[in-house]
Amino acid sequence: AAKSDKKKKKEIMAEIQRLEKELKEKHASELEAWEKAQVPDAEQVEEATEGLEELQLEEVQESTTLHKKPNRQQRRLAKRQAKMEAIQAEAAEEASHQVNMEEVENNAIHDLLKVNKLTLREVESDGHCLFRAIADQLETYHNRTATYAQLRTQAADYIREHPDDFAPFLIDENGDLLDEEGYQRYCDDVQFTAAWGGQPEILALAHVYKLPVHIIQMGSPIIKIAEEYEAHHPIRLSYHHHAFGLGQHYNSLHKKHLLI
Repeated sequence: AAKSDKKKKKEIMAEIQRLEKELKEKHASELEAWEKAQVPDAEQVEEATEGLEELQLEEVQESTTLHKKPNRQQRRLAKRQAKMEAIQAEAAEEASHQVNMEEVENNAIHDLLKVNKLTLREVESDGHCLFRAIADQLETYHNRTATYAQLRTQAADYIREHPDDFAPFLIDENGDLLDEEGYQRYCDDVQFTAAWGGQPEILALAHVYKLPVHIIQMGSPIIKIAEEYEAHHPIRLSYHHHAFGLGQHYNSLHKKHLLI
């Protein structure tokens, strides 16, 4: 019986050894397959192992990390971040040497106002600035009250009624003259939207109110529109090409003695 037990025990130990060997081979095979499928992360596994071994050999000091050096992905991200920072620094450097055209324009207009004994009254920059500025002029110097919406309607109606005076000067985004449909759409935009007003609308309102218009702007003498009309106080406007980075803006101009 003792011999039989020893034999059985021997067989069991042999079976255990065989199973352990198979299990180790299986694990080795699975690990190799996993490493091949996870090539970008293989270096991370190696570095994590190195870090763990270091922690076993010495005490953790302050912010000790598991990784001795950044992995491949971290190095790419760091390189990309450094490149972005270099581009931003270069852009900031270039911007610091660029001329601030808004500031230049403001100084030039300030000098023109001083020479002409005028002062500037700011109007809201919302697409209706031209009409708001003219409304301010009408109320201040001509005792006429009109909202920007009313002035838009008056300008649009006048342009509709006088196509021969305006059509040759109105073009589309391609630089082509407006056809009849485009002309009517232009008038509708003047009346119903916040489209910026310009010289066509200034000329139309000058005729509606029979008043000359004087415009001060950087780099040119005073622009005078509708000079066939006589008035002690023309409609005085300033035109700002670089204001607020928007491209077009009008303000109302007052004689200095009328503003405290």
